[in-house]
Order: sequence, then C-alpha cells, then structure tokens
Amino acid sequence: MTSAILHLILALLSLVGGLVIRTVWAKRRIKEQYIKRLSSFFFLFTFCHLSFGLPYLIYPDNLRVLAWGYNFAIAFMFLSVIFIWKMVFEILCFSAQKIRSMTIFFLFLALITVLVQIFNMRLPTIFHNGFIIWNGNLISGTIISLHIIFLVILWIYILLKNWPQEITFIEKLKSVLITSGAVLMGSSFIYYIAYNYTMVLLSFIFVFLGTTIFIIPFLIPKKREIQ
Repeated sequence: MTSAILHLILALLSLVGGLVIRTVWAKRRIKEQYIKRLSSFFFLFTFCHLSFGLPYLIYPDNLRVLAWGYNFAIAFMFLSVIFIWKMVFEILCFSAQKIRSMTIFFLFLALITVLVQIFNMRLPTIFHNGFIIWNGNLISGTIISLHIIFLVILWIYILLKNWPQEITFIEKLKSVLITSGAVLMGSSFIYYIAYNYTMVLLSFIFVFLGTTIFIIPFLIPKKREIQ
C-alpha cells in the first residue's frame, strides 16, 4: 500500500497547491492568466495521483485494474501539463491561434501515447514493501519523458531570458524556488520508465520536494501585504 498512500498524499499536496495559487491569483487581482493556468495544472495533477493511488487502495490484488489506473493517470498527466504549455506560450506572446494549434497538437500526442499504452498494456509489479513498478510501454514512456524534459528545458530558458535586472532579493528567491520546484517535478519523469525500486523512490522524492518548493513562493506575501 506504500505507493497508494504516497500518491494520496501527493494528491492532497497538489490540491493544496491549486487552491493556494488560485487564492493568490484572485486576492491580488493578478491580470496575467498564466498564473491561473498553474492552479488548473495542480487541480488536474491531483486526479493524476488519484488515478495512481485509488485503484491500488481499493483493489490491491487486481493488477489489471491497477494497469487501467496507470492509463488514466497518463491521460490526466498530459491534460495537466497542457496548462503549463499554454502558460509558456502566453509568456512567449504566441497568438491565440498558435496557442490553439499547439494545444490540439499536445492533445493528439496525449491520445497517441495513451492508445499505445492501452494496446500494449502490461501488468505492474508490486514489491513486498508496497511500491509499484508499472511496466509501462517503452514507447509511451519515452514520449512522456521527452515531453517533460523538453518542457523543463524551455521553462529554464524562459526564466533566464526574462530574468529582471532590478528586483528585490525576495522576488529573486521566489523565482529560484519556482524554477527549482519545476525542475524537481520534471525530474520525476523517471517514474514512467522506472524499472527498479530506486527509480520509483527517487521519483516520489522529486515530485514531493518539487511540489512543496513550487508552492512556497505563493505563500510569501508581497511587501505591501505585510505592512
């Protein structure tokens, strides 16, 4: 049950992250829609973790049900990451038509990945300590991994390119924390290609630390809110 419990904890953490970011967006009346996209990402990522964890919690001995939970988790993962792509495109000032086109492309990529996984669905392996290796299809796992790696690299590029010259230490710290959190969360892609216990454990550590670090800057009030 270890994997199930950890995924439920991560689902709760993602839900909290979505609520925190949505509250900050509304309270500070931030005009940029891409901040709102982040909250949508975390809300959908909550369902990704639930798809991983709940089937194992309810049907711990039914490997086929667990495998279908993995398929749904992949779908929710892709849907959640699309909001990050939209945010990136808005920061890069893409036109609305280009954003729609890219969104359709990533939806198509998600469909292909999930269908490949379903047509060659393999049953997961459960360790004696409750951790799971999903034994996902190699092609779908590779697509997911490359997809996440490219997104993380693009995120870092945008940060460096748009790094303000004159900002306070607190704002710099927030940017560093958000980027570090994104990199750690992105590094958890190894979960989808894991073939041993160490990779599974590392992916849980990466996503837990990444999500926590990513959320922290949104809990730090602005200077005028402190006064």
